[in-house]
Amino acid sequence: MAATDTPQTWLLEESRAQMDTTRYGRSSDTTEPTAGGDEPGAYPLMPLRDGAYSTPYDEGDRKVEEGVNTATSTSVKAHRHHKAVRRLPLLRQANPGDDEPWLKKEDRAISWLSLFYDLVVVTVLGTFSNTHNVRTPDSIPIFFSFFIIVVCIWVSQIHYDVRYEAEDAFHRIFKALQIIVFMFIGASGGGWNPGRIVKIKDVAGDDSAAQRQLNHDKAAMSFLTITLAFAATRALLAVQYLVVVVSGRRIKRRTSAPKAAVFGLALSCAFAVVAAALSASSRRRAHIKVILFYIGVGIDTLTALWQYSDSGPVPAVEIAERYGAFSLIIIGEGFVALSGIFNKAIDGIAVKGSGIYLQVFLVIVVIINLWSFLFSNFNAGDRINKKRTFAWEILHFPLHLSMMLLIAAMVNAVAIDSLQSGISQVLSYLEEMQKWFLENQPPAADEMRKITLFFNRLNPQFLTLKDVIQDAMSTKPPTLFAPTMFYQLMGTFLQQVSVKSGVDLTDAASTLLDALNALPIAFNDTVVELGSSGSNITVGSDILGNLTDTAGNQTFGESPPFTANEDTLLQAIVLLIALTMRISTDVFSGILWLYPVAGATLILCALRSMMRYHFRGQAHYVIHGAQIGVGIALGLLGLLNIGSGEFFIETHDTHLIGANPNSKPIYQVVAMGWAIAIVAIAYTAVTIGTQLYLVVLHRVDGGVFEEHEGENAETWREWWHRLRGKN
Repeated sequence: MAATDTPQTWLLEESRAQMDTTRYGRSSDTTEPTAGGDEPGAYPLMPLRDGAYSTPYDEGDRKVEEGVNTATSTSVKAHRHHKAVRRLPLLRQANPGDDEPWLKKEDRAISWLSLFYDLVVVTVLGTFSNTHNVRTPDSIPIFFSFFIIVVCIWVSQIHYDVRYEAEDAFHRIFKALQIIVFMFIGASGGGWNPGRIVKIKDVAGDDSAAQRQLNHDKAAMSFLTITLAFAATRALLAVQYLVVVVSGRRIKRRTSAPKAAVFGLALSCAFAVVAAALSASSRRRAHIKVILFYIGVGIDTLTALWQYSDSGPVPAVEIAERYGAFSLIIIGEGFVALSGIFNKAIDGIAVKGSGIYLQVFLVIVVIINLWSFLFSNFNAGDRINKKRTFAWEILHFPLHLSMMLLIAAMVNAVAIDSLQSGISQVLSYLEEMQKWFLENQPPAADEMRKITLFFNRLNPQFLTLKDVIQDAMSTKPPTLFAPTMFYQLMGTFLQQVSVKSGVDLTDAASTLLDALNALPIAFNDTVVELGSSGSNITVGSDILGNLTDTAGNQTFGESPPFTANEDTLLQAIVLLIALTMRISTDVFSGILWLYPVAGATLILCALRSMMRYHFRGQAHYVIHGAQIGVGIALGLLGLLNIGSGEFFIETHDTHLIGANPNSKPIYQVVAMGWAIAIVAIAYTAVTIGTQLYLVVLHRVDGGVFEEHEGENAETWREWWHRLRGKN
């Protein structure tokens, strides 16, 4: 700065120079500007308010000169992080030397890409679980068959990613293609059922034959799409490994493991294509199709795990990070499922008491404890040898499956609590309606308004049905068949309560409801029919003649088959009882695996930790011993599943209880709201109990925790004294 220049003049000239540089490019001064320095070219850090040579404009209530730096804008500019954009090459080169990782650390793909892929995978699994409603034991094999496919694809992909995936255009393109194909797998999972791919020859017949044909078509199309999509993902991965082989040869690196992967993936792809092409004209051929496909899936998994045989370094840290992220996403999907069923319970017709909120709270407690078991003492950066990494990875197959089944069982328990409250309320209101409809004793105005508002949330609406039934029964005297409509109405409302509670009717329950609604109802010269879906009302003028044998040739559960000569009202009563039993039995069976998988999850969490660590002192045996012991105890609670599978619903203080004395004891536990509470108490006892015991051990003998633990931390006693204002 010249001697004749004032500080204001110099700062003004610098401001103009910086403004010209910003607008028109770099100035002739080659000095790199620095933030707030005293040298020429430095950015001024003080506000300039005078002498601007630009057109003023208004900003709010004050006038700001264009091109003038304010204190805030200058501070933001001064603290910006300057970073150059990295060029994305087509393909990055590998490291020379067989003992080195394939890629340099700075050349590895960003972790966000892997997390994106993992999120897609778990989303596909969660969507399949919601679509197929893992709410009965019969649905578990179907879920398991799909789970194996998705997880095996993911495992083989991550073993490539942690070794060879680079930050280049080639891998981004192929990752995008993998995600696209994976979405086809997720979209085609709705009809997945390998047991229904057998081609049906006799398509002509009743509605049940048409439904079987529809189920076959959906299952066959789903199987074809998923097998071809699986083959496509294996082909894409084989191409990636082939590029690795070619790149390795150029720098003379050992490529035996990538070569084996190319061969295994090609073989897996071939099995999948053959399985897709083979016709399922007979049950034997259908079995061969399924077996061939899963042989291909097994080959793919073995190919991925064969990478451990390579003498090169194992990326144990990267594998631990991917499995940890995958486990965390599964837990997150549990919250998604819980929030979905909670939303249905709130928007449904269940009594809005504290029970449903308590159940949701208990599920959250279980999930938080599950997170603690997985990650409290887990550090992905710890170096673990090859054999332990292999065993640690294998344990995640049953662990992730049991985690998803545990979440599904707890969600089912929440749905049961909502359903039993809704059914209890429906039965209570229908009792009031029965007095009005059948005994001509209408309830009080307030009660009538409450009933109307309640049933108007269902489909069909109560007012429409009320008008139809009132008009039909106004004729004196009503016919013998008039009460049948009341039981059909109850069946329709039971179905709607289930749907509103997030529970879809099974095929057996839908068959019973169809048979109930097919019974004729005659009011003199008018016939009223309720649609099987409960969504429409048809009032016809034709009179049904004699009873048809729509339900005459079918056996519903333990009920005897009906004949055309039996009384219609008796048929309606028996069908309604059978429908109620079927709905309750189906929905309550969704928690039969709760305690076994809760115990298995806890034991697998302990084994997962033991495969990776041996804690110092008694901590190893206290933590893992408590988890295994409580896990075994929870598993033994599976003995409560012994008993009859039938569960008849009756109301008692807004709860449902089993009238069958031989029903499974677990049903009584669930009906009383203790099913999730037992798991939550057990998990919390393990989490808190082990920590308290370790604190006592450390105080007595020491050597339990790390030496630096607590150096800068406040003890509970210090915190309590500080809270009370003591020194």
